Amino acid sequence: ALAGVIWWALKQEAPTFPGDTGGWALIGAAVVVYGVETLARGWRWHVILRHAGVQHQLDDAVGVTVVGYMGNTVLPARGGEVLRILVMGDRTGARRREILGTIVPERVLDVAALALLFAVITLLGAQKTSIGAPVAIAAAAVTIVGAAGLYVYHRLRMAGRFEAFAARIRPVARGSRLLVTPWGLGLLLLTCAVWVGEGVTLALIAKALDISLSWGESFATVVLASFFALIPAAPGFVGTFDAAVVFGL
Repeated sequence: ALAGVIWWALKQEAPTFPGDTGGWALIGAAVVVYGVETLARGWRWHVILRHAGVQHQLDDAVGVTVVGYMGNTVLPARGGEVLRILVMGDRTGARRREILGTIVPERVLDVAALALLFAVITLLGAQKTSIGAPVAIAAAAVTIVGAAGLYVYHRLRMAGRFEAFAARIRPVARGSRLLVTPWGLGLLLLTCAVWVGEGVTLALIAKALDISLSWGESFATVVLASFFALIPAAPGFVGTFDAAVVFGL
C-alpha cells in the first residue's frame, strides 16, 4: 500500500517548499494545530467509551486514536478503524462489537458537523460556488431531521417500545445513547471545532507554500474533501480525497 502511494506521489507536480524561516514556522504551526485536533478526537472517543461503559484510561483512548489515524493513512478502506477495535479490545478486555459501537457515534458526529459546516459555508458564499444554496439547505435539513428522529426513537425506547429491535442492536448502539444527551451536543460542537481546525491547518500550509488560498476557501475545501474521505477508499484516501480537493479548488 505504501509503495503504491509513493509511486502515485512521485507522478504529481510537487510544490516549492518554503525557503525562509517564516514559511517553516507556518508549517510548524500547522503541525501544532493538527496535534491539538488529534488530542481533541482522542478525548471525544474517551467520553464516548466512558458513556458506553468501556473501562479504559484516557491515554489509551488518545493513543489508540493516533494508531487508528495512522492505519487509515496507510491501509485501504479505513483499515485504521479495525486496528482501533483490535488494540482497544486487547487493552480493555471489552467485546469488539462494543468498541465498534463507540466508533459509530464518532462517524455520526463527523457527518453531522461536516453537514452543518457545509451548509454555513455555502450559504455565506453561495453566489461563489457551483454547488449552490439548495444543496446546503438539504444537508442541514437532513442533519436536523436525523437528530430529531434519533431523539424520537430514544423517547419511544424509554416508553418501552421496540424492545426486540433494541435487544439485537444494543451491544453496538450502547455508545450512541449519549448523542441524545447534553454531552452529545457538546461533542458535536467539539467536532465542529476540530473540522474548523482542519481548515486552519490547510490555510497555514497554503500560506507557507505561497499558494493563494483564503481562510474561507480553505474551510470550504476541507469540508468538501472530508465528506469524500468518509467513503472507504485507497490508502491515504488517494482518489476520493484528491478528486474533492481538485473540484473544490
